[in-house]
Amino acid sequence: MNTTLFGGKLPMRATVLPLLAAVLFITLGCSVDATKFTCTSSEECPTGYHCDMGTAATAGTFKCASGAAQRKTLAVDANKVLLATRPGADGTVRTTISAGLGAVTSTPDFVGVRLVAKQGNTDVAESKVLADGSVLGVQVPSALVQSFFRIEDDSGHSIPVTGFRQQVVMSFQGKDVPGNANPIAAYDAATATDSLFSPVGWIGTLTEVAQSSPVTNNMASPAAYNGLASFDGVSSNTAVPAQPTPTVLGWEQLANAPTAVFTGLEPSPRSGAAIAQLSVTVSGNNYQYIAYGGVDGAGALADSSPTIYAFNPNGIGWTTVPTNVSTSSSPYPTRFYGSAGVDNPVTRANAAMGATFAYSPGVTNFVYNFFIAGGSDASGTMTSKVYAYGDRITTTNGNKFSGWWDESVEFAGAHLAQPNANMAYAPLFNIPVPQTASASPFQYAGMVLVGGRSNTAGAVNDASGCQYITSTSYQAPPSFQVSNCTSDPSLVNANQWLTATGGIGFRTGMALAPTDNGEGAVYLFGGNRSGATSPTLNGLQNDLWKGTISVVCNPINAGNGPPPCTTAGATISTQISWTLVSIAGASPKPSPRSGAMLASGDFRKMVLYGGTDATGIRQDVWELDISGSPPFNWRQLSLDAAPALAPGARSDGVLLGSTFFDSNYATFLFGGAAATGPVSDVWVLSKQSAGRLLVKAPAGLSAPDLATNMTMSLRWMGTYYLGAPAYIWNGPGHRWDFVSNPVVGAAFASVSRPLSYLQPDGNFYFLFNSRNRSTPTYNNTQNLVSLDGLEVTLDFQ
Repeated sequence: MNTTLFGGKLPMRATVLPLLAAVLFITLGCSVDATKFTCTSSEECPTGYHCDMGTAATAGTFKCASGAAQRKTLAVDANKVLLATRPGADGTVRTTISAGLGAVTSTPDFVGVRLVAKQGNTDVAESKVLADGSVLGVQVPSALVQSFFRIEDDSGHSIPVTGFRQQVVMSFQGKDVPGNANPIAAYDAATATDSLFSPVGWIGTLTEVAQSSPVTNNMASPAAYNGLASFDGVSSNTAVPAQPTPTVLGWEQLANAPTAVFTGLEPSPRSGAAIAQLSVTVSGNNYQYIAYGGVDGAGALADSSPTIYAFNPNGIGWTTVPTNVSTSSSPYPTRFYGSAGVDNPVTRANAAMGATFAYSPGVTNFVYNFFIAGGSDASGTMTSKVYAYGDRITTTNGNKFSGWWDESVEFAGAHLAQPNANMAYAPLFNIPVPQTASASPFQYAGMVLVGGRSNTAGAVNDASGCQYITSTSYQAPPSFQVSNCTSDPSLVNANQWLTATGGIGFRTGMALAPTDNGEGAVYLFGGNRSGATSPTLNGLQNDLWKGTISVVCNPINAGNGPPPCTTAGATISTQISWTLVSIAGASPKPSPRSGAMLASGDFRKMVLYGGTDATGIRQDVWELDISGSPPFNWRQLSLDAAPALAPGARSDGVLLGSTFFDSNYATFLFGGAAATGPVSDVWVLSKQSAGRLLVKAPAGLSAPDLATNMTMSLRWMGTYYLGAPAYIWNGPGHRWDFVSNPVVGAAFASVSRPLSYLQPDGNFYFLFNSRNRSTPTYNNTQNLVSLDGLEVTLDFQ
């Protein structure tokens, strides 16, 4: 039997036999017996006859019979019918229609029942329904043209097939075949920095990988389709990117695509959130950053109830932290959030966040994660309260109370010197607290906070311009103590906090960050000073101060030495000694500004980003090497110019550093206020270069808006130590969203809401990043993407 190019029957007999019968009838009259004609369908018989397909028992006696064919009772389960488009190993792309067991029912039998494909007004393919109700796959023309399907019997009776399943498979199958029809494309996109780009413009600067390249040790290098075409153990290797320079930085945004594992949660855009590099465990996953509070673009509180967000930069992303796991009555002076009659914390903006130690033995185990101090509520009213978040577990009966605890009630003095907000703060784990005049101090967790706002317009808060809070929670039941680090007039530099004479004084928008070598010191930069006697001392500043935290004697020893105290009657206390950091005269400096962000970057280097100066919001990056002795030198670092993706100019965000990201030190940026309003994005700033493979995958969907219940699944392979994490381009968000990391060389992922990632040009774009990176001091020769195949499958109706 002749067939079409698409696997259907060639309608030759359907044309020739009726025409011959008509000629014979006209020429010879009724002397011709039409019942002697053989047939395969009723269309091949003369008018008034049908093709007698027999019964289930006698099928095979296919001859024309007088009268109409028997009409059968037909039904179809569309969920078992599949229209699939996929590339083949021969370089073709085929679209087939098939049906599984029991997809079709027909009474009294299946004789003459078939599935028919139609495009426009033409039947283009058909396939017989088997006795088990299934249909063997038959090829139909491209799915780019809308296809309609029906189940039909030999009488011409049919029922439509609607709501059937559809599948599009995008892979590199057959891409190594010359002249192949597979439209997917891959590009070696190695970059000399961490910068990423929008895929459409990026592809215009790249060259598509070759069909084949030499294979050595099962690796095709440079990257080519013979290493990507199938899951055969032969990988395709991108080039090792150029080694980065020490003065050029790149940004990489961290965001997650919603998958079966992670929801892709992000906090709403906000400014004034308290964010710190502190640890919490949720559902078995460890998160290294905590965020709380803030206000939206209209100045309203960003969360309607106290909500804690936690972030893991290693592919897990954001989650919310539960605030109450017990409804039992609490035996403690203040109960966890949600208990009636308790002074609960409300969502706050511009609070400060500090660190606590994790555990305290005793009748009750305390597992506190962090605490917040100050801030303002929905009405703008500021508070001096200190709230801790964490667990109290009663060891006698195992009762667990988890949530917020009002330390201002539980411990005398556990509150700020006055209500305050917008403080600059630095969480620390090594604040020295004296025990006796001769004993070594304990190292406590807590934070240092400076500046802020005043309840009285135009007033200054010199008396509480610098405070530190300690959490003594690892040797005894935890206590919180707020101390003033400027209250001792005998200190040599006590007058440095006098606003009127131009000291550090009362400022807003200062940047504060701890050093990265555990020395117990913080650096303070800039801000907007007001309240000085001389107007020339007010306004935006660009000075840099170092605060060294130590236990000292009062009165001080000779040379301001630490304890033991030698003066009779001396007392000991923790103080912060502030010194103005000397900057080399010829060194360029960041402009005076407020709202800048300061953090540790590379080891013993401070990084300054953004803020608002006299010209507006900035996005410049500065670095200060503090490894030697003053005077230090600022140097401005270069960023890849647009169209490199970058956070843009912003102020009042949070910069956190001294964190390894991939293989090098990196600095994390959280949110802030951009020119368009508050944002909640997360970026990594680092001196790294990465191997990258960029993939353009045409979906071939003619009417994507009509697709329902769509899911996307991905699988790809790579070697274990070179396995490449995958990202998908989020066009509306103008960013690359993380999908998944390979596990032991193989990766499987399911992307929720895939239509939101389908671009206007009909493509999905994927990016594979090298796990290892090169740095200015180390050119990592394994800094490449090694990929053995990719398969992206869309399932929908």
